[in-house]
Amino acid sequence: MEEHSQPTEQPSVAVATRRLGFEPPRGVSRIEWRSGLAHFAIKTEEGGRALASVFRPLVEVGVSVDMVKLLPPGIRFALSEGEIDVTSETLRKLGLEFTVTPECAVLTVYAPDMRSLPGIMATVVGALDHDGVRVLSTDDSYDSIFCIIDRNDGPRACQALAKEFGLDLKSGEGPGVEW
Repeated sequence: MEEHSQPTEQPSVAVATRRLGFEPPRGVSRIEWRSGLAHFAIKTEEGGRALASVFRPLVEVGVSVDMVKLLPPGIRFALSEGEIDVTSETLRKLGLEFTVTPECAVLTVYAPDMRSLPGIMATVVGALDHDGVRVLSTDDSYDSIFCIIDRNDGPRACQALAKEFGLDLKSGEGPGVEW
């Protein structure tokens, strides 16, 4: 029997969790945050047609983007802080007007089966707003909510959400975690 080695991944760090039994409870079960990101906002009148004209040159210089949003009047996305200079240079060459917010973090809220639970996003954003955490962008998947925030707000954001959802707050260790 042939053995295959699994690639080693950097551990993700949970900073707030709920004890799970045999049948996991519905709702928020874990909160994580990771720093080292930047947020870009590009002004463009072209709408969706601008996506290819912006992203193709970024791919050519090796930039990977996340959390892409097409909003009037432009495009927003997140990327690694290490890619700020090459991205800015590429966008300037394209003649695009943009702003960049460095020193960001992504706050991830895990909520299994949240599709059938109303109000999770409203509760997350409300708790963050109540504690003075500015949210630059949001995204979601079938079981998670992602918020781009200032990296200095990471601990405060985790504390606010842990309190809101009744989670046990823990200190994390690992790459990109300043907790």
